[in-house]
Amino acid sequence: MKTRYLASLLLIIALLLVTDTAQAHANLVISVPAANAVLHLAPEEIRLWFSERLEPQFSSITLLNSQGDRVETTASLVDSVDPTQLSVKPPRTLPNDVYTVSWQVISADDGHPSKGSFSFTIGDTDRAGKAVNLTDSSISVTSAGIRTFNLWTLALLVGGIGFWLFTWSPAVPQSNPALERRMNILIAVGWVLVGFGSVFMLLLQTSTTANVSLIEAIGSPILGSIIVGTRYGLLWMVRVALWILIGIVLWWPTVSKWRLWVALVIGVGLLLTNSLFSHASAASDETATVFSDWLHLLSTALWVGGLVQFVNVIGALRKQSPSATGTAARTVGYFSNYARICVVSLIITGSYAAWLQVGSISALLTTLYGQSLLMKLIFFLPLLGLAAINLFVTQRKLNAGESLWVGRLRELVGVEIILTLGVLIAVGAMTSSSPARTAYAAQQPSDSSAAQPTPYSDMSMLDDVHVGFDVVPGWVGVNTFTVTLATFEGAWIPDATLVRLRFESEDNPSLGRSELKLEHTQDGTYTARGANISLPGKWKVRVNIQRPNAYDTVTDFFPAAVIAPQASDPAPPLSDRVVALSAVGLLGLIAGGYSAMRSSFRPLRADALLSLGLIALGILMLLSVARLTG
Repeated sequence: MKTRYLASLLLIIALLLVTDTAQAHANLVISVPAANAVLHLAPEEIRLWFSERLEPQFSSITLLNSQGDRVETTASLVDSVDPTQLSVKPPRTLPNDVYTVSWQVISADDGHPSKGSFSFTIGDTDRAGKAVNLTDSSISVTSAGIRTFNLWTLALLVGGIGFWLFTWSPAVPQSNPALERRMNILIAVGWVLVGFGSVFMLLLQTSTTANVSLIEAIGSPILGSIIVGTRYGLLWMVRVALWILIGIVLWWPTVSKWRLWVALVIGVGLLLTNSLFSHASAASDETATVFSDWLHLLSTALWVGGLVQFVNVIGALRKQSPSATGTAARTVGYFSNYARICVVSLIITGSYAAWLQVGSISALLTTLYGQSLLMKLIFFLPLLGLAAINLFVTQRKLNAGESLWVGRLRELVGVEIILTLGVLIAVGAMTSSSPARTAYAAQQPSDSSAAQPTPYSDMSMLDDVHVGFDVVPGWVGVNTFTVTLATFEGAWIPDATLVRLRFESEDNPSLGRSELKLEHTQDGTYTARGANISLPGKWKVRVNIQRPNAYDTVTDFFPAAVIAPQASDPAPPLSDRVVALSAVGLLGLIAGGYSAMRSSFRPLRADALLSLGLIALGILMLLSVARLTG
């Protein structure tokens, strides 16, 4: 009994650390043109790099002039090779002015919307503003409520089944139809509520994407597009399929333990769909981080849902047998067997999630996410007092055979459930806002030392031809190369039979030459994309132009390139990631191995299964370290 309540106390500490399936935002990392850029000519394209993959259907860029009028551009395009990139092409004849780039995107990793803006200037006047990510200024009550409901119903279903298998069956091996019927009813209620939760989550995603109310989302024309055209929709359909399957299993005519095992396995799959659409799926160490998030959800569900099922049967047990202290004691004993390993799992995975998504005291104190996490402390003090009562009073009374304390145990566990619900409400608030690390980084001024794009633009006048040459974005890798041809009188030259570029590295002459042929697009503009600038430094680009009835025109340009930052990398530096992954990996192996040996590793017990989960987590974390360190 004592170990159960010690486990209860440790669980609450873990819940204070947890950032359960916290969902992030795709934030702007860098742009071309850069914020505050002063250009002499209109940019060939506007390209934005984000911290997460984007949903193409619901991500767009709008260009406005200084009067607030919309400037016509090509359609917004998410790069097919790197889905963190979003681009549009503005008109080549933009007049001198200050232009605002307004963007709105939906993360393909977690479905959260982000928006922001920055400006650049064409001409001599620098009146542009810094790039900003518009993060949440408040937490939506509707969003927080639906996310809390979703977590609670999943715990009710999975934890209710887990309690029956891992606590009730071994504690009360003889059949008790009345109490089993009560447990079946609670599991059925959980199943129905999970169905409602799935619908609410879909409507919330639609509401967020379309920027409409939850009611308006029901008839929104983009509802179908979200289901069939987004990563969220695919995972939602898998979730619904699993939900239907678990319902078939639970209502199967034959009543036996196997159906509970099958239902539990399917329920574990339901939890996985939640983790696959969370901030964990956007992390660089995706496999290990998603597994950690899933293991955390499973541990939470087994504990919280088990508590509810505990209250459900303990009262009825007392009515059946006023002297049920022995059964209650056995039930508590079996429940504590996996409560201990649940607590260990929650502490390890919750601490890793807190490091990953908060990262600093400043982020904890100054962001909505961090403040929501701190709100959990409000629930800590009464739970601490409750744990002390259970530890020093309840156990002694039950051991003494005082049946009155069976009822009091039910009341105390009920209070635990209420306080745990308060914790889940705080989690719902957290998952409705940007993780603290992301939000805090967005509040800080940009690092001026970070690699900035260097789009190149120059012009050469030879014979009777004006040759304009542009390289965008000017980074090492794939660039867009544009040559514009015009006569001295300003007339376009659209009939060049060949426009070819020859590339030589000025800093690495031994590299050799490469060539790229440009295609005519409009008027006197010739364009192609290529990765010919493959190293940082200065390059010599020779432009060769062939026209009918004219001598070849040859001229040289000398762009320079820098290495582009990796937009999808997480905020923590590599060294910190290695330390965190190593620590979590070793803790997972030690805790899982110790628990497996302590329980004599009976494979169909919850503590054995969770021990295997911790061992698997440790292996995945250490494999991630090996990958990072080469």
